[in-house]
Amino acid sequence: MSEVKQSNEREGGDLWFGGRGFDLGFFHVPIWFCWGVVFCLPSSLMYAKMPIWGWVLIVLLIDVGHVWATVFRTYFDPEHRARNRDLLWGFPLLSFVVAWLLAYISTALFWRVLAYFALYHFIKQQVGITALYHGRLSGVLLRGVGEAERTQRKAWLGRVRFWDRVCIYIATGLPILYWHTHLPRKISWFAQGDFVSWLMYTQRLRSVGWGWSVYDVLVWLVVGVWVGSVVGWVGLHVYTAKRYDVGLAWGKILWVTGTYVNWYLGIVHLDSPFAFALTNVVAHGIPYYGLVYMYTENAWRDEERAKRLAWAVWRPYLTRRVFSVALFVVPVLLFSFWEEYFWDLLVHGRDHAAFYGFFLRYPIAAVKEPAWRAFWIAFLTIPQATHYFLDGFLWKATPRNPSLRRYLGLG
Repeated sequence: MSEVKQSNEREGGDLWFGGRGFDLGFFHVPIWFCWGVVFCLPSSLMYAKMPIWGWVLIVLLIDVGHVWATVFRTYFDPEHRARNRDLLWGFPLLSFVVAWLLAYISTALFWRVLAYFALYHFIKQQVGITALYHGRLSGVLLRGVGEAERTQRKAWLGRVRFWDRVCIYIATGLPILYWHTHLPRKISWFAQGDFVSWLMYTQRLRSVGWGWSVYDVLVWLVVGVWVGSVVGWVGLHVYTAKRYDVGLAWGKILWVTGTYVNWYLGIVHLDSPFAFALTNVVAHGIPYYGLVYMYTENAWRDEERAKRLAWAVWRPYLTRRVFSVALFVVPVLLFSFWEEYFWDLLVHGRDHAAFYGFFLRYPIAAVKEPAWRAFWIAFLTIPQATHYFLDGFLWKATPRNPSLRRYLGLG
């Protein structure tokens, strides 16, 4: 009998994804805490260059670290590695070749393409976790009902899922639209100029109109869509709870409304590089750490899987929380440390020597020759690009992921 916890054993009820404590700790509280910090920060920090401690905390430990956490769902997972060799080895090679060509043609072009790839990945994570929450709601509504009622409820859930996706795309898409139409700004995704400026269209729309410009009218329409969509979506879930006599899906509601608030405050309301980096990275990286650790720990606790993969001898240690956390965290931090060191050594030219100088030397200068510089940029981008790509497959219950439902408690 597997020791993986089933959904009906989770703390806080079935509508929380991983239990109330887990969801609040990984999906919700960190980002609200960060906003509390942001609104208490002095303007001298909000609009200055990121301090070295901020870079270590935000970029090294969370941003780069969550990328490397992917290896526990992929290369360190024998079952997944056996089923997905084509993706695990084919895409890194492809990404290296494409990135090398882009970086050789133009460094600005490379960062622009990577920025849009990252943006797509960040939005899809919001969609994906919303879908996981929807799976929890579906499990509750479809449990123990007759065939006719089941068909009717499936149809309703299909409508709810449609509006889930619409609202996430509104919550993320409208702030990004604002960003593109109000460039240049202090914030950037990777580097200044990585997003295409649509400022010319903003200026044209402002010059057309009678009393009120076309731009002003469109702004009010967009605000109406933004506010109306989130209010209507919350109302839809309140109605669903009352109609089918189930509890409110608080975890899902917090996740979607949190997306609205976070993307608006970080992109539209403020133009602070530090605030954007902190809130954007925490809202993305911490939930991803939680997902990967939940899957990995449940895989380590699976008695039958341990026998099948011949690691039963290690299982008594892996099932102890302190060992499993250490085995998860230490490799991630080491991989992150060394990746960023080589970025600093070979590409950036000692941007973070204030940190790495305590541990290591810089034996050579940053590479200047265009072809070799493009080579190292492409090589060091492999973990990041591979993470963006594989994440589109890792959290879908398909034949490529036969254990996903069980290890995430989705039934």
